[in-house]
Amino acid sequence: MWSGSDDHAAHQGLAKLELVVSEPLDEADLFSVWGETRLLRSVEDIAEVK
Repeated sequence: MWSGSDDHAAHQGLAKLELVVSEPLDEADLFSVWGETRLLRSVEDIAEVK
């Protein structure tokens, strides 16, 4: 898998934020293995991230 490759080793320890864009999903549908996850529901939510 690419994320385990030597050329990505420097990025392994970085904090990651998963962004999920969806109207029908709710927090219960997200997976805890994804780490920190933010559910975006609108164009305004997406604009805040930029």
